[in-house]
Amino acid sequence: LICNQQQAWARQRGIKFDKNGYTFSLNDNLFLPLLPEVKKEFQSGKGDELGSDGKRGKMQALHSSSALVVNVFQYWVNQDVSDIASAYDAPQGMTEMHFEQTRPTPLGGIPPHLDVEFSRNK
Repeated sequence: LICNQQQAWARQRGIKFDKNGYTFSLNDNLFLPLLPEVKKEFQSGKGDELGSDGKRGKMQALHSSSALVVNVFQYWVNQDVSDIASAYDAPQGMTEMHFEQTRPTPLGGIPPHLDVEFSRNK
């Protein structure tokens, strides 16, 4: 159902996508192009969100959680992060926001990549 709705959204805006729901351009799946600092964080991640060597990135998928996060949170990169953090019930005092961060778990293995993370100024 969600994939169908996302494909309908793309069609209404004239955005072309392949049979797997991937746009042909990353910017077609974003409200605004990636800010340089946000792009750098995704390039540093291991999730292959931006693709490489001519291979499309996962963020080009209409169903991409990282594209959703960029569309919602990128605006706040140069704003008061505490406002958006408190709206999502994060603990008080959050002053920074970062994308594609890894955090180990007690389970070991490959640490998961968080699409977005709020933190206190270090």
